[in-house]
Amino acid sequence: MKVLFKKYWVKETQDGKAKTTKLPVEGKTYELEAKDGKVLVTTGGKPADPKVAKLVLKEYGTFGKPNRLLKAMPKTPLEIGKPVKALSDAMVKEFNEDRSDDGTGGKMTMNDVSIVLKGTEKKDGVELAVFEMKFKMTMVRGGKEFMVMHITGPLKLNVANGWPVHIGGKGKLDIMGKKDAGTMTVTETMTYTK
Repeated sequence: MKVLFKKYWVKETQDGKAKTTKLPVEGKTYELEAKDGKVLVTTGGKPADPKVAKLVLKEYGTFGKPNRLLKAMPKTPLEIGKPVKALSDAMVKEFNEDRSDDGTGGKMTMNDVSIVLKGTEKKDGVELAVFEMKFKMTMVRGGKEFMVMHITGPLKLNVANGWPVHIGGKGKLDIMGKKDAGTMTVTETMTYTK
């Protein structure tokens, strides 16, 4: 599978000053191959730099594995306004097993997840299931709790294949034990081509 990172950056605001850091995968194409239970990341037919491969695998660590979100989707109709516990549990497992390294040697874990169906919408001819997702994400560095994020926002999944199309949200931050020390906004939009 080929993937192109059109935009890939981190934006941080501290003391009212915004700082945007472009990550080294932005604007580049990588090839992924699932082989012997591992995912190989190459560019131009050669192995990608290990640090770059780690960033790519942060987004595509489940490549070649069954889609947990689709598998967790109940086979019975979902009710608008009702929690989908199986989907919440799958999201926790997906994140905590495959995407928990924060890239700094720290560990991130997701818990207290609630996913509630809000409805459906169509985008570019694709039917999407729209959920509200609330979750807590805890970052630990050096064995100590560094930051806790309390995020609420939309989760949009392709109805046909269960792939996430959009994950977003906003919420309060607890930093180094200080409650409500800031806010965080998360937006991730995925575009898939055939």
